[in-house]
Amino acid sequence: LQERFDELQDERQQGQQKLDQQQTLLIKLTARLKDAEATLRSERLAAAEKLQLQQEAEQRLSQQFENLANRIFEQNSGSFRELNQNSLDLLLTPLKEQLEGFRRQVGETHAQETAQRHSLKFELERLAELNARMTEEAAALTRALKGDSKQQGNWGEVVLARILSECGLREGHEYHTQVNIEVEKGKRYQP
Repeated sequence: LQERFDELQDERQQGQQKLDQQQTLLIKLTARLKDAEATLRSERLAAAEKLQLQQEAEQRLSQQFENLANRIFEQNSGSFRELNQNSLDLLLTPLKEQLEGFRRQVGETHAQETAQRHSLKFELERLAELNARMTEEAAALTRALKGDSKQQGNWGEVVLARILSECGLREGHEYHTQVNIEVEKGKRYQP
């Protein structure tokens, strides 16, 4: 009876250690989730600031262009009447191309940031799902550890089989379950 009590104590300690490990892992994952959320917030803020700066730069360029055009027009109002449309197009085409290139760059930057936010959102959802699954497993382990020894044994078998399977081991090849071993004097063990 004392031997069985010691075995149960060992099993309970092992179960408590597993529970502690699961709780530690849960705490780490929760911290990673908070870090990821903080990163997402800072990236969103940085993206908004960057977009704001780009819009302000575009407005400044537009205003500078308008001011330059007005100055040139005032200085050379007589000359502008004499210039034909082709000369004006030759003067403005490089500036239009630069503005168009700037708009494309702003659009590409925005598309990249959107893709990065989507990827980060996916990772956060995956972490939340993993966190929920670990919480469920920890709760199931707690229930099993508080139950009778048969349930504890069954739970241990399920957990061990899952661990061995995830390690790439196959039941019946690299390990066996419910094995009976007979030793001297007719004693039987079922490890």
